[in-house]
Amino acid sequence: MPTQAESVDTIITTILSRLSDALTAPKPTYTVNDQNFEWNEYVDMLFRSLDKARELRSKLEGPVSKMTIMRAI
Repeated sequence: MPTQAESVDTIITTILSRLSDALTAPKPTYTVNDQNFEWNEYVDMLFRSLDKARELRSKLEGPVSKMTIMRAI
């Protein structure tokens, strides 16, 4: 069973794939049965989802601490 971090990594990969498709082959805005499909809103939603997934991934990694080691010369 994948860890939470691995699951979020899979989500990020999926979003990046969909963004790649959306940006290389944009589609027009259209209406079907009185329902509007806005391509720009779809791309914006993907970017927002990517930001949230990356934020979650960062939280799952925990705090980052840096250690400096000093050496006497």
